[in-house]
Amino acid sequence: MKRLFGILPVAMAALSMMISCSGGDGGYRAPIFKQEARLDFEILGDEFFGSPSNIVATDNYLLVSGYTRNGGPTFFVFDKNGNPVRSGINSGRGPGETISGYINMSVDDDTVQYNDVQTGWRLAFSLEEFLRDGTLEIQMEALDLPGWCTYAMRTPKGDEIRLISRSGKKDLDMPQRTIQLESEGATYEYTEPAIEDREIAFFASLQRSIVYSPDGTRMVVSGVPGFILEIFNLEGGIQRKTIKRFLPPAVTLENGSYTQNDEYVFGGGNLCTTEKYIYSAYDGERTAKEFRASGMNCLLYDKIAVFDWDGNPKYLYKSDYRIMSLSVENDTTVYACLETEDGKHFVGKASLKL
Repeated sequence: MKRLFGILPVAMAALSMMISCSGGDGGYRAPIFKQEARLDFEILGDEFFGSPSNIVATDNYLLVSGYTRNGGPTFFVFDKNGNPVRSGINSGRGPGETISGYINMSVDDDTVQYNDVQTGWRLAFSLEEFLRDGTLEIQMEALDLPGWCTYAMRTPKGDEIRLISRSGKKDLDMPQRTIQLESEGATYEYTEPAIEDREIAFFASLQRSIVYSPDGTRMVVSGVPGFILEIFNLEGGIQRKTIKRFLPPAVTLENGSYTQNDEYVFGGGNLCTTEKYIYSAYDGERTAKEFRASGMNCLLYDKIAVFDWDGNPKYLYKSDYRIMSLSVENDTTVYACLETEDGKHFVGKASLKL
């Protein structure tokens, strides 16, 4: 049964706080959602032993990539009831293995791609062939990566996107972040930052989620610390259509890292899209002070925030799990990799009723 709940008092307090401490990096406004509802997940199958990174729902399967220990598999196929079908693509440096490609997985019809910037190779294989018995043929393609490249992905349209993230303290005459688009033989670059402070921007560009519209003509970039949504048009070049600064990166830089200030509010996590909406794992409620007071055991990112393609907040769903990654079908059903309070991982399914 759907249960509506009002805007949390903490969220309203956070709104006031975000307005007062936006600093010189532009005005931050915590998102206010038009409707909020309970999200009741059905757990599918048994516990997932590992740390899942991505989930993609196809017509018949759930495709999950993630890390498992001791050189184990990084690619898992489940049926829509969560029953395991097959796993493979081991972690390692051998033929047909990957170091970090499972982090940047993409699926285009029958082709699954692992984009491994750590090794400089793209692995591609047929899902149909993967599901059959026998030897799997893996296509290996060298990635043409510029220096400081931390991300490379082929969009659903077939274009290439690369993210260059330079150190916050070096090459100060160069942009900290450069987004490259290679399309139809031409290369385009976008260098305007989302965060003015180079050091904070460096961390945000490393800890980011990048997703595309199903037709590959639009792109969304978001990262931590803070919560900022950037929406780009990828047709005829790369242009930032919208930037929404929701929660500020309220951190203190120290010794090449950062510490979240007490008032820091946890924002967004992994993203996914449909033609109509942008979906984000989301918290928006808990502060760093509360998180530390809990012994770092409180369950963060237990919500799904829904935005339109102009970055406007629409709906908020709250669950009993940490949303690690998500995939949405027809704006009605969400499949997600979930984490429980005791650190166990599962695949779940829920209906989106707003």
